[in-house]
Amino acid sequence: GYGMAQMDLGIPVAPEQVFEIGSVTKQFTAAIVLRLAEQGKLSLSDPVTKFLPGMTFGGTPITLEQLLQHTAGVPNYTDMPEWIPRWREDMTVETLFALFRDKPLDFPPGTLWSYSNSGYILLGAVIEKVTGRSYEEVVETELLAPLGMQDSRYGHQEEIVHGRVAGYVKGPDGWANAPYLSLTQPYAAGSLMSTVDDLARWSDALEAGKVVSPASRDRMFTSAILQGGDQDGIATRYGLGNGTTEVAGRPAHEHGGGIHGFTCDLLRIPGDDLLVVILSNNPTQDVHDLAHRVAESVLGVPQKAKPGPLQLSAAALDAYTGVYLVPEQA
Repeated sequence: GYGMAQMDLGIPVAPEQVFEIGSVTKQFTAAIVLRLAEQGKLSLSDPVTKFLPGMTFGGTPITLEQLLQHTAGVPNYTDMPEWIPRWREDMTVETLFALFRDKPLDFPPGTLWSYSNSGYILLGAVIEKVTGRSYEEVVETELLAPLGMQDSRYGHQEEIVHGRVAGYVKGPDGWANAPYLSLTQPYAAGSLMSTVDDLARWSDALEAGKVVSPASRDRMFTSAILQGGDQDGIATRYGLGNGTTEVAGRPAHEHGGGIHGFTCDLLRIPGDDLLVVILSNNPTQDVHDLAHRVAESVLGVPQKAKPGPLQLSAAALDAYTGVYLVPEQA
């Protein structure tokens, strides 16, 4: 551990401490959906309206698989300006639905990839509908407890959690406590807390086929392929709750997480049995880059020197002027 877990009291970071993991939660949500599919309680090809009849999005069919892959086109509520003033509000699932249910889809389902926390809100509600239990209860009793993840849980801001780390942000005036966000809002898209050791237990069990079947595990780590539209046939580099990437030419699985005051990265290179987990309460840290540099170092890949500032003419800079769309991955 490096740095401070609690600035006010001068407590340093230690490996056993508990961090919010944001969107790494999506791996757990995807695993529950796949387990329910293995039990015959749903199919990934089922339309979301089979379980949530009111989520029609103008009559365009959306499958559970498209929600898992971020190819459904459901608008991401955390990108909406009207959401920001409501960070402190405790929300029910129905209140979360109201943020995006009446918005038009961003694109026809299956034709493009765009990261959507809203899609995983819908998946959490489907899990509750199918099981008759809360998402919190399902994830804690079906996944965390059986795997011995004793320091992991569904998060609540008011709960006393032994070893819980404080989240921070850095602004023009220096460090400050992160803005309050009710953890009722990230829900099945990002409300879990964990430790580096617990996430190692999780990744080991998932890789070994102990969380879902080997076939389902492989499906989680297989990139979706877009269908129709201008990007027909293109691989998205995202499977079911997991990203697909490469490190030093080796296939890898990765997902990051970002939530108020915290950022993290879980990177696994299965062929080398290498796992890198980075949890940080400093959201200015580029944990994705750090995880890759750690993995490359372990694999013996020479580290590249960081390039210095480029000297470009005004004419050269003009070539880069324009409007860019960068999909969120939080």
